[in-house]
Amino acid sequence: MKKFIITTATILWAATAAFAENNIEKAQHFLAALEANDTRAASAYVHEDIIFEDPTWGAKHEGREHVLKVYEGYTGSIKDLHSYVVRSYESNNTVVLNLVMYGKVDVLGDGNPEAYAPIMSEVTRIIEFKDDKIVRHIDLADYNSLRSLMAAAAKERAR
Repeated sequence: MKKFIITTATILWAATAAFAENNIEKAQHFLAALEANDTRAASAYVHEDIIFEDPTWGAKHEGREHVLKVYEGYTGSIKDLHSYVVRSYESNNTVVLNLVMYGKVDVLGDGNPEAYAPIMSEVTRIIEFKDDKIVRHIDLADYNSLRSLMAAAAKERAR
């Protein structure tokens, strides 16, 4: 009987561990929710003391309510946003995701989907966890190259 109980407990533990979400998966689900403009789903992953940083723009936002408000406009004017993980790793509760992003951008700013231009860019996202929640989120990208691409696309679309 004792052997049966130990075996059953081991199977249950292994099954639970197999279905538990690791930090890399949590980070990917969180970002997928943001990319889908689903702030409510993203909020399930966010710690009360979260800090969101975008060093390119010098932006730093702190606190759950404030950061969730910032996330409401996360994708900006990009439509049909998709990201593909090129490489990911975790070290000491910090997840690093290197992604390729693809989307369509309203480069003319007129809201006409016919004039949207396809844009592709590399992005690095650093997500730190505390108490199984995201406590820090940093977005890093070469936005200067992306701006150049958008300016060239706007010029082409304006013709």
